[in-house]
Amino acid sequence: MTSAATWPWPDVVGTIRMQTRWWDLVVEDRPAAIEAVDEPARTAAAALAEGLVALGLEPGDPPPEPTAAVAARAAALLAALGGRGAAAPAPPVHDAVARALDSVVAATHEAGRAAVAAHPPRSGPGRVAAVHLSPGGVPKQAVAVARLTGAGVVGDAQADRRDHGRPWQALSVWSAEVVAALAAEGHPVGPGTCGENVLVTGIDWAEVRPGVQLRLGADAVAEVAGPADPCRTIAGSFTGGRFDRIDHRRHPGWSRLYAWIVAEGDVRPGDPVTVH
Repeated sequence: MTSAATWPWPDVVGTIRMQTRWWDLVVEDRPAAIEAVDEPARTAAAALAEGLVALGLEPGDPPPEPTAAVAARAAALLAALGGRGAAAPAPPVHDAVARALDSVVAATHEAGRAAVAAHPPRSGPGRVAAVHLSPGGVPKQAVAVARLTGAGVVGDAQADRRDHGRPWQALSVWSAEVVAALAAEGHPVGPGTCGENVLVTGIDWAEVRPGVQLRLGADAVAEVAGPADPCRTIAGSFTGGRFDRIDHRRHPGWSRLYAWIVAEGDVRPGDPVTVH
C-alpha cells in the first residue's frame, strides 16, 4: 500500500472524509465486531488527533465510544483543512497529515479484518461473471481480461474524480444476482451499466461487507472498503431515474461495493471467487 504522502490531495481529503462513516459500516449488523474493532478505532482516533495538532489545534476530548471518536475527529480534521475543495497545505502540515492518515488507513485494514474474524462471512465460492472497463463514464464495456493493481484497474478511468478514484475505490464489484433481481423489477439495468469493474456470481452478496476479502482468480485479492454511493450518472439504469434503489442506506445488500486491491493480478470471466 502506498503512503498517503504520494496521493493527490483530493484522495487524502476524500479518505479522511470516508472515516466519518466507515466505522459505523464495519460494525453494522455485526454485534460481535464492536469489541473487535475497539483497539484499531482508538489508534485511528489518536492519529487523527495528531493531524489536528499539526494544524495548531487542540483535539479536545472525543466521544467515549472509539468508533464515534474516529468519526468526530475525522470531521474536525476535514473542517480544519478547509473541506473537500481546499488546496493542499504547505509541506510541513501536508506531511504530518499524510503520516497521520497512513496510521488511520492501517487501523482501518486491521479493524476490517478483525470484524471479519469476529463475524466470518457465510458464503461459499463463486466465479467472475464479467469484467468491465471504460475510459470514463458508463456503461463500461466487457473485456476478456483486466489487470488489477493498487492504483486501480489498468485501462479504466472515472469521468468524475471528485467522488471517485480514491485508493479504497480502486475496484468496483457487484453481484450478478442483484443485477438480475433489479432487471426483474423492470429496471433497464445490465452488466456494466452501473460502472462495476467486476461482476461476480454465486456469492451471497449480503455477506460481503467491509473487511471481507475476495480472491479473484489465481492472484488478485480485493478487500472491501464499503458500499458505493449511487449518483445520477447511472440514472439511466433505473426506472424513473431512481438510482437510489441501490443506495445502501435505503436498501442494504443491493449496492455496488468499492474495494482496495491488496494483491495484484489478472481477472477473467469464469475465474473462481472465494470469500474470506
